[in-house]
Amino acid sequence: MLEKFVVFSDFHANTFSEFSHSDPVYGNSRFSEQIAVLQQVIDVAEKENATILFAGDLFHTRVRVDTLVFNHVYELIANSKQPIIMIKGNHDNITNMIDSPSSLDPFKYLNNVTVIEGVGKTKTEKGNVIVGACYGQEIDYIKSEMAKYSGDIFMGHMGVSGSLGVGSTELEGDFSKSDILELVDKKYEIGLLGHYHRQQQLTPKTMYVGNTVPMSFSDSGLIKGFYTFSITDEHKLKDLEFIPQEYAKGFLTIDLDKGMTLTEDDTINNYIRIRGNSDDLDLAKSLDKSSTGIPDTIRLETIKKSSSNNRLEMDDDSDFSPLSFTKAWAKANMPEMEKYLEEEIKEAL
Repeated sequence: MLEKFVVFSDFHANTFSEFSHSDPVYGNSRFSEQIAVLQQVIDVAEKENATILFAGDLFHTRVRVDTLVFNHVYELIANSKQPIIMIKGNHDNITNMIDSPSSLDPFKYLNNVTVIEGVGKTKTEKGNVIVGACYGQEIDYIKSEMAKYSGDIFMGHMGVSGSLGVGSTELEGDFSKSDILELVDKKYEIGLLGHYHRQQQLTPKTMYVGNTVPMSFSDSGLIKGFYTFSITDEHKLKDLEFIPQEYAKGFLTIDLDKGMTLTEDDTINNYIRIRGNSDDLDLAKSLDKSSTGIPDTIRLETIKKSSSNNRLEMDDDSDFSPLSFTKAWAKANMPEMEKYLEEEIKEAL
């Protein structure tokens, strides 16, 4: 029988202070937005009669989860009419060990919730097998445990090398794409990963679900949300669809020196940082067209002009290697970053 699912990940419930204002019920406005999005996830699942899957990092603050945050999230999940299957992310755990005590532990006592421990499996009422791998630093152990299982859906909270981060940055991780092809794609209809926040198709069958709610300017311009899909009677994936979240403001960067402009819709739907060069314009005057001042959803950043001497003075005994050039450039232009850049080059080489 066809079974429907809703999956979300990296929710990071928290009373983030930047751009927020006081809220009498939820503490602040940004957490109020998060709760509205979590309710949206649950509402879609109830409308579709779907099982809810969560791929880790329900809370943002490790060890010291705000009591107000925990209580509101717990209440919503406890009152869900749909079954929920969860795995633990690194932000949910006290340590990076896979068997660490976790802020998700209390949820396993709810009748509608299954929290997968370590690497393990569970079965839905309609017979679909879901295997989960919680976050942990015991990578060889996790891989060996993953090799023992197969099923319909895999959920993991893990970093995979070659995944995309901010812009086109490639991220490093403890798992390779070859690991995912062998341990997930060959054994499941779909692999759903948490940990890295950019939504992306990693391999033919495995994807990063991405964070549910925009968190910072690292998410600038990106649409966040969750996914729905079905598993057929023949245990085949069907109708994978992205559902944009509707309640949390996004983050948007406007670079004035690149000719970018700000629209009215931008100011309504986003937290904004506007960046410009102080030599070219007065940012405040360009925005403050009323007596009320600049809105508290907008942050101004002045980009200082940088200059450097294109001619590098190299030591006579220099080997003219990339490391030598880096050290010479940093010494001349960014001496406070010399040690950091040296270590980064060494790692790259």
